[in-house]
Amino acid sequence: MKRVFPPPCPAVFLHLPMPRPASSSSFRDLLLVAAVLLALVAGAVGPALGGPLVLDDEPALALARDIAARGAWSEVWRAGADPGETLRGRPLSAWSFALQAAAGLDSPPALRAGNVLLHGLTALLLALIVRRTLIRLSHPPDRARTTAILAAGAWLLHPLSLSAVVYVVQRTEVLAALGSLAALAAFARSLDGVPVARLRAATVLFCGAAMLAKETAAITPLLLALYDRCFHAPSWRDLLVSRGRFYAVLAATWVPLGVLVAAGRGRGGSAGWDGGVSVKDYLVTQGEAIAGYVLHTVWPHPLVFDHGPVLSSLPAALPAGLAVLALLGAALHGAWRARPLGFAGTAFFLCLSPSSSVVPVASQTIADHRMYLALALPVTFLAVLLVRCLPRAGAAAGAVAITALAVVSGLRHQVYRDEITLWTDTVRTRPSNPRAHHNLGRAEFARGDLAAAERHFTEAERLRPGDPDTRHNLALCHVRAGRHAEARSLLEGVLTAFPEHTAARSALGEVRVELGRVALQAGRRREAGEHYRAATSLRPADPRPWNNLGNVLLELDEAPAALESWRQALAIDADFIEARRATALVLLHSGRATEALPHLERLVRAQPNNAEFRAALAEARRAPAR
Repeated sequence: MKRVFPPPCPAVFLHLPMPRPASSSSFRDLLLVAAVLLALVAGAVGPALGGPLVLDDEPALALARDIAARGAWSEVWRAGADPGETLRGRPLSAWSFALQAAAGLDSPPALRAGNVLLHGLTALLLALIVRRTLIRLSHPPDRARTTAILAAGAWLLHPLSLSAVVYVVQRTEVLAALGSLAALAAFARSLDGVPVARLRAATVLFCGAAMLAKETAAITPLLLALYDRCFHAPSWRDLLVSRGRFYAVLAATWVPLGVLVAAGRGRGGSAGWDGGVSVKDYLVTQGEAIAGYVLHTVWPHPLVFDHGPVLSSLPAALPAGLAVLALLGAALHGAWRARPLGFAGTAFFLCLSPSSSVVPVASQTIADHRMYLALALPVTFLAVLLVRCLPRAGAAAGAVAITALAVVSGLRHQVYRDEITLWTDTVRTRPSNPRAHHNLGRAEFARGDLAAAERHFTEAERLRPGDPDTRHNLALCHVRAGRHAEARSLLEGVLTAFPEHTAARSALGEVRVELGRVALQAGRRREAGEHYRAATSLRPADPRPWNNLGNVLLELDEAPAALESWRQALAIDADFIEARRATALVLLHSGRATEALPHLERLVRAQPNNAEFRAALAEARRAPAR
């Protein structure tokens, strides 16, 4: 039987219609609601606004700044090999950061303020979609507006959605959701009749833009088709017959996305089937992950900034996985029968499907920010339920809930004050996360607490044996504590397994320089020379090993070899005073004053008040030419 819908609402797109008898007072009410929500958002995000850039924030922002400085706007289309290059292959997101960098607004507070602005626009679109959909389902306009405001307000201030806002580089998630909801809003408006052609064109444009922000927007065409079937089309057949060409054009937006994904080569190994995590293990983990997302929707504590590469065992994840499968089955059944609740449930799983299905994301198997768009569905359902069950007190109860969410978010964001508080909280909530221990170790090392740093690096090494970055940083702790032999052993092990690890190579060179100094102090000149010679190949851009090697060779009465070592040092850095001084004095005292003269003249120009240099220069000029 053909379904009957209420007549189309004549509201103008992007404007909330106002009751005719008291339009001015309703408008003032909306402005007041907007002002209150804005104040709550400021209070909720404020503690994190000036927090540090973390994880892939820095490499992503470095790319954005490079694009802005060189005007290399096409750089984002090229694939990157580093998993931290989050913005490559996501042009819209990269350009948004590059524009801020070009305007000089690339400090952490400015970047997060930009995220908040985009988040607010996304919440506005959500309110418009919820209101229009409820009116389509014959809800009274006033009740539909109240529900829409409560749903958008709760989503706006929920700690789960804000986790993508305060984590700077997850603007990719925000922009993708903004594009997807803009496409859905335009499409929902087009179902009311006019102007169909322009709104359908806008839908395709918004859908394509969303996919240029992040791959998760690939679900947008399916989301629109699901909305169409559940709220408008009498059947799937009717949907394809009446709007088949439109959906074909919409599906064409997958083509550029596919090209970008293929060029990305698994985002440096952090995602895909060759990232080190099997599909089975990942799916088992996602059962527990999605159950946690649902639980945190109604009780957002404790949240975890970085769950790390955690994998669940089948026995541990089985109860949660079965519950998730039951919810999925019920949602699909409802969607097949075109029930609104079926749409909400299926759309929820659809929004999570890019990161919680058969394509493993090895670097982060669980991540709270993935709930950004999906969270809108359960929050809207709860808002509808609240207003329906409490028609008179629903608005007040919803306002209390929104205020509570703002308070919880504000308290949550206290941990973003600095890296120590952020990673300490992460280690507390996810003690089995090696990346959290590693990053907390780095933060402790930076502030000079070597004991704490070494403790966390050691734990990270226990949880993830053989990680080159962890071993490198643990070696730096040994260096700082004067345990150079232990540092050498660790770093040589890293380079044996990872010969291209530049930081470990450089650190080992520094260790060999220090071991050479210790050997030299003990009178073991040849051993010192071996350390310095090894350091020259480990640190090819550093003149000090060559200079120190020259000093040792001179003590061993190998003056020609010493002069060659100092020549190598000066080839790296022509202003390296120690090597030039040694060269000049050895040449002068070996009767080669003519060769020493240009070195001494340069030294005097560099340090005109140096008595030693001036005296040596005078001696060289008095010496007979040879």
